[in-house]
Amino acid sequence: MSRARVAAPAALLLLAACASRPPAESELFLLRPAAPDSRPVAPAAPVLRLAPVDLAAHLRGLSYVESNGRVTTLVNVRFAAPLAELIEDAVVDRLRASGRFSAVLPHGHPGRSERTLRLRVRRCEIDASGAAYEAVVALEGTLDDDASRLARPFRAEGRATPRGEGAAAHVRALEDALRVALDGLERAL
Repeated sequence: MSRARVAAPAALLLLAACASRPPAESELFLLRPAAPDSRPVAPAAPVLRLAPVDLAAHLRGLSYVESNGRVTTLVNVRFAAPLAELIEDAVVDRLRASGRFSAVLPHGHPGRSERTLRLRVRRCEIDASGAAYEAVVALEGTLDDDASRLARPFRAEGRATPRGEGAAAHVRALEDALRVALDGLERAL
């Protein structure tokens, strides 16, 4: 075999090795809005259970929604835990601090409750359809009274403008939007 026949494939392999890049490292983020000040528990306050949080189908990570409805989810930017769990933790923390309930039980807790909060997250995304990015968190659901079997529907939405560029600024804006949505949730209950 000639040197040219051996050198040509070796040169191609070397070129391919130089052209390939190592995979980009993932960025992991938490979604934890600032906790409000705790208020004392109201006398005879009911116990509330949070049902499993339901997410809209397109919510898989840090998502951007364009004016034509196209959703782009970043591959190397993720939340450090499933989004439903992060939102559930934020809701439980917020409602425990509200003083309106003697206890707030996450789903799966064996304790008994008088009311159940069923929550669906319709939006938790960056809206890229306007002139500037905007973080949007939209919640809807029902507060079920287990004794009377009445269900009271609610909706709450929060919006925030990112202060800065990049994924970290956009996640902070999502935290601000979630805080505003939780303000609305607390008022609705």
